[in-house]
Amino acid sequence: MLPTRLLIAICCSIIASSCAFAQLDVFKTFDDLVNKSPRTYPNAKFKKWSGKENTTLVFKDEGHDDIEIACVEIWGFAYNGGLFRITKDSKYFARKGATQVGTPFVVTHLTDVVLYEYGLNLLDAMKHDRDQSYLQGMCGAMSKDLNSPMAMVPCYPVKWTDNELLNLLNDNPELAELKTWFDSKKREQMALSPGSFSLEWLRVMLKDREDARKAREGGQ
Repeated sequence: MLPTRLLIAICCSIIASSCAFAQLDVFKTFDDLVNKSPRTYPNAKFKKWSGKENTTLVFKDEGHDDIEIACVEIWGFAYNGGLFRITKDSKYFARKGATQVGTPFVVTHLTDVVLYEYGLNLLDAMKHDRDQSYLQGMCGAMSKDLNSPMAMVPCYPVKWTDNELLNLLNDNPELAELKTWFDSKKREQMALSPGSFSLEWLRVMLKDREDARKAREGGQ
């Protein structure tokens, strides 16, 4: 397992390059990401997507034929300032509700845990098209790191998604502090029901946790 700081450095390096040159970097495997060995298209522009699951992405390639990417065949890609990971079947993905696999989710939080958000909305927004993609209940995902199983994060909290996220935390003893943090925040907010871990709630809680950690470190 790579140290979190190294993963952050790799991602920042790739994303900076993607922003500067408007390039598309496709990672067939996680090792391609780690080794900085993507298949690179220097002048790509997102065009469209098809399939709510097992999505196919199409990019314009200046001066060449369109680039078609079957998401189920890759780990992910970097494009226009974002690092996207493709969702796969996981023991934390209960096959109910609107769980989506084989579709891109963009990394939005990367520390000792990774938070992802629905990537098709972001891709559509990049070309000012907000009509095609829409959320079906699965707003995001969470994992221990960039290469471990992902748990569903819903738009609207329900008890069974809480259970999947708690299973992920319980299966990773190194995340015990994070589970304790979540539990304490839920106790503080007595209005929260057993179905509480929505994307918005997790986003706020992870930011609060990082702010508290920095404050502690700054006071030492």
